[in-house]
Amino acid sequence: MSSAPRWHIHGLLCALALLVSTALVQAAPAATGATPPGAKVSEGQLLAEDKAFVAGPEGATLLLVEGARLQLEPGTRLRFGRTFKLPMGPGADSAIPTRVLMLEAGWMGATLTAEKFALFVETPRKLRSLLLGGEMTAIAREVRSTVAAATGKVLVALDDGWKWKRLGEGSMQIVSDVRPDGYRRSVLPASAPPVLSRSLMLSGAGADSSTILAWPALPGAVGYEVQLRSGDSLVRSERTKEPRSTVAELAPGQYQVLVRGVDDSGIFGSLSAPAALNVVGLEVPKTASRSSTGAVRLQANQRVTLIGAEGLEVAYLGLDEFLPAPKSVGLVARRPISLVLRHPESGETVRLDLEPLTVRAQVQFARHPHSWPQDGLEIAVKLSDEQGDRVPENFAVTCKVTVNIQPVEPSWERSGSVLRTRLARPPGAGPWMVRVDVLDENGASLGMDFSEVGYEAASARAHMPARR
Repeated sequence: MSSAPRWHIHGLLCALALLVSTALVQAAPAATGATPPGAKVSEGQLLAEDKAFVAGPEGATLLLVEGARLQLEPGTRLRFGRTFKLPMGPGADSAIPTRVLMLEAGWMGATLTAEKFALFVETPRKLRSLLLGGEMTAIAREVRSTVAAATGKVLVALDDGWKWKRLGEGSMQIVSDVRPDGYRRSVLPASAPPVLSRSLMLSGAGADSSTILAWPALPGAVGYEVQLRSGDSLVRSERTKEPRSTVAELAPGQYQVLVRGVDDSGIFGSLSAPAALNVVGLEVPKTASRSSTGAVRLQANQRVTLIGAEGLEVAYLGLDEFLPAPKSVGLVARRPISLVLRHPESGETVRLDLEPLTVRAQVQFARHPHSWPQDGLEIAVKLSDEQGDRVPENFAVTCKVTVNIQPVEPSWERSGSVLRTRLARPPGAGPWMVRVDVLDENGASLGMDFSEVGYEAASARAHMPARR
């Protein structure tokens, strides 16, 4: 197509955009619901406010039925106009559906997901933009309005003359109170990929479950965004003002860490190349525990399942022979061991300590008179770890009680690592021998004690007459 027909199309486009913009300002009040017409809120929340919709405290992501995705930062105020046919050539079949939006305040990212669809966006200070393909960002602040083209085709117009001009990829158009005529500049370039203090880490808590990111500062950047991705999915996004950050509390899996700068207009630069991050998860048995140093403490016959360790290698600490990482690991002869997981390419390692969980039970009988207490004989069982660590709440024990070798089953109450019960007086005459055996879930003995109740005192026997 020659240049003359293109300018003719632009003139027609301007006229239609003007009509739609007028219709937008005169739109009816928004419905009381928080969903705009022709849209679906996929993430976050929208609040209806007068003729506009305002993004909630976590922002919002909207999907337009015609084929576009909108991302709104918290507090962004947006009005929705109708969809009209935008002619792109002299023929009637050249028209494409175009949705009208008015960004009154805040930050909006727009991405077209359909080929034959366009977005007309109006911001304050008469900055209008037309997204015909790809991705753009529009920002409305108190002192200036900004439109940036990330990819695809974006046109902008600055005044009532509706003279549309192409906005090249990687550039932005700014109109401010001090520069009402507008000016352009480039978006920030891509940063170097972040350097990770560790690219192989464990999921959970401890020194091996976090990594420190650092990258060179970008001239013109007032902040940065750190993205964690798994495949094509964005897992986490964090903001920082400094060219460094800490990442922790990740689920097992393989991630890519990317960084991009943001300038004083609120426009993000290009994403850096990704840095790989492997997170290995430990599926620990429920009745096992973690020590204060992060070691996994196992009972007899328990094993730890490794999640996300595919492709890694493992060896005992101090040995040079690495083998493919198994699906699970456990103790050998109930002795503490230290394992090393290694990435075969980077050579980075992470340590895993396994220890036997050794719990002992102390049985305590409350002080009682020679006869059986009327409110019941109080018995307490206190669980303690030989290494001084807290016994986990879900460490299962069984308390077997016998009275004169006859089994009884009192009701126990547990608070933390202490179990308590009151044993009612058994029928018949005393004395009674009460014995408590404490067993773990595998039937191993953790402790035992006994007490005699109802015996006669020596002083009482001394005054009794002798039997003939």
